[in-house]
Amino acid sequence: MKKLNEFKKMSDNRGTLIVYDKFEKFDVKRFYIIECIENMWRGEHYHKSTTQLISVVKGRIEVSLIGRQTNESFEMSIGDMFLQLPYHFFTFRSLEPTSSILVLCDQEHDQLDYYTQFEDSNP
Repeated sequence: MKKLNEFKKMSDNRGTLIVYDKFEKFDVKRFYIIECIENMWRGEHYHKSTTQLISVVKGRIEVSLIGRQTNESFEMSIGDMFLQLPYHFFTFRSLEPTSSILVLCDQEHDQLDYYTQFEDSNP
C-alpha cells in the first residue's frame, strides 16, 4: 500500500478523530464518500488522467489494485490512505458489515476519463 502521510489519529472511549491537513502537491477538485456492504465489491474501474487519494473512514476494506506493472491486494482500516494513480484498476470490498471510504480527486468528474476495461493503448 502506498501511504502518503501518517495522519493525526486520536482515539478514546468515544471513538476516533482523524485530521486531514493540507495535502502537498494535490489540489482537491471534488470528493465523495462510498459506503460498501460486507463482501460486496465496489470500484471496478480506472481513470486515464484522474489521481485519487482514498482513505477508510469507517470499517476495514480489502483492496485489489491492478496496473501494467502492479498487481496487489492489501487491507486498509480507519485512517489508512493511498494514492490511486491513473491506469490502475481499483476494486474494494468491505471486510465488516459496512465500511466507508473517502475519495479525494484532483480532477472534476469526466465520464470520458472513466474506464471499466483496460484498453490496448495503455502506457
